[in-house]
Amino acid sequence: MLTHDDILAALEQEFPRSAQQPPDGVFLVARLREPGLAMSDTTPYVFIPDIHLVPEVDAERFPWVTARDGQVDALERLARVLGRLRASDPTLRVWQLGDCLDLWRTGEVGGAVADDVDATVEDRHEVIDALCNDAGMLLLAGNHDQELLDFRWAGGPQALNTVILNRGTSAADTVLAHGHQFDPIESLSRSFKEFFARGATERVPPTPRSMLEATNPHWKPEAPDAPPPKRPGDRNSFLYYDLRRANPLPLNKVQVNVVPYTPVQDPARAFIDSFGGAARKPTVDGPRQTFFTDIAWYAQQISHTGGKDVRLVVIGHTHHARIVRGTRPDGTLFVLMDCGAWVDTSFLSNELDGPMANGQIGVKVGDDLRIYQLGYTLRT
Repeated sequence: MLTHDDILAALEQEFPRSAQQPPDGVFLVARLREPGLAMSDTTPYVFIPDIHLVPEVDAERFPWVTARDGQVDALERLARVLGRLRASDPTLRVWQLGDCLDLWRTGEVGGAVADDVDATVEDRHEVIDALCNDAGMLLLAGNHDQELLDFRWAGGPQALNTVILNRGTSAADTVLAHGHQFDPIESLSRSFKEFFARGATERVPPTPRSMLEATNPHWKPEAPDAPPPKRPGDRNSFLYYDLRRANPLPLNKVQVNVVPYTPVQDPARAFIDSFGGAARKPTVDGPRQTFFTDIAWYAQQISHTGGKDVRLVVIGHTHHARIVRGTRPDGTLFVLMDCGAWVDTSFLSNELDGPMANGQIGVKVGDDLRIYQLGYTLRT
């Protein structure tokens, strides 16, 4: 059965560090090995977060908030790697965490879902074929492709809303979700969100580097011809502030760049979470802890009422890779693993301060969780 070492070795072979080639390599964003999660299942999992694939003509209209050509190329390389790994170990499971397609930014407002899906699959068939056929991708539906729950492309993978992984002999459960289920803005109508998504990118370029920045009330759009964003002054704006060029994979510790959760008083704790279909809880967490309060609350609810013991939830949606460690309200150890994105840009570290094109994945084997950045292509 594949180990973390096997997966990392294959990634490094495909994304080598070289001074003669364009910026490449594998970089560790976060790592947590936590026996307290009680996850002994050795099934290897790879999680691919938001891709936002659209036809090339739409990618030109919506730069950076949809997958760039370089990101699509790197994603296809990743799919080939995962295909080779699956050939050696068929137990490998590859999950795409939602927003594989971006139906909000395909074609025109209010277009037919079938037409939008067909246009994307036809124009991006190389990477989609690699993901589906080589990598054996399993698919969650996100807020930008929620319609895939009812409409799937021919031969495409099944789309699901949430998944509880087979725990094997483990004591605890893992839930996979896109993450929009915990986002208060998702209570707005789809037509309004689609209009905003288009207007914020076509009319006010460039867009924020991440959803976390977009929700900052103090953020103001720059001129269309503005240069790439400068190195930030806030250490929380880096994915891994202390990562060094000379040691891009510091795996000598069991906790690397793990965000400790600081409990906050939740004024909406009496409301039912959005998973319950009633009132929605506004998030009250800081930027690097976003959604932790609500997701930990949700994990406790289904643990107490559904015969489960959810100690790990894996999401995408925020476009900001991080591992947050804390507890559920009942005091049980709980971890949120947010796997990042294949759109937008980020600043990786104090030494590697890009901004670089996002290309992140999550990897889980047992109780060892890791997030990697694949490649280091600067935004110019």
